[in-house]
Amino acid sequence: MSGPEGGPIVAVSLRRVALPLRAPHVAAHGTEHDRQVLLVRVTDAEGGVGWGECPTLSRPGYVDEWTDGAWDVLRADLLPALLAGEEPDEHAPPMAAGAVRDALADLTLRRRGVGPDGPGPAAAAVPFGVAVGLADDPGATEAAVAAALAAGAALVVLKIRPGWSVVPLAAVRRRWPDLAVAVDA
Repeated sequence: MSGPEGGPIVAVSLRRVALPLRAPHVAAHGTEHDRQVLLVRVTDAEGGVGWGECPTLSRPGYVDEWTDGAWDVLRADLLPALLAGEEPDEHAPPMAAGAVRDALADLTLRRRGVGPDGPGPAAAAVPFGVAVGLADDPGATEAAVAAALAAGAALVVLKIRPGWSVVPLAAVRRRWPDLAVAVDA
């Protein structure tokens, strides 16, 4: 695989970072107190570096990919293949493969001077959403939504479960009738 400007990828690394959450994230699949994040780093022959993130959860849930499995696939298959000149194909696990593709895209953009390290245009504000974990009290849900909005969120995704969907959604709708809201069971 060639990096931008034709330089080959000469080094890759994989890092696992534990990011503590400000508050536990409670969803139907369980509670997470920290987020295990995998970071892929690629380096080309000219010393250019690109980074990609693998956004898996700590265990399988709504998708079959999870952090430990992605770690294994990246270490055993995807990163050695990248050093051999091959990009992930359509059959590769999507989150692990996406981390590799994102690292290559980041490398390309940095080489072109686009982004935080170059003279190119500054990054524009990008609308983002926040997932609000399950809470047994509608007031706690409202407080979490208020905090998300104060941080600039444009969308709120409410985690729900059977028997606990109407109450938190109604509380949010009453207070913020025009807010973009999604629910995730």
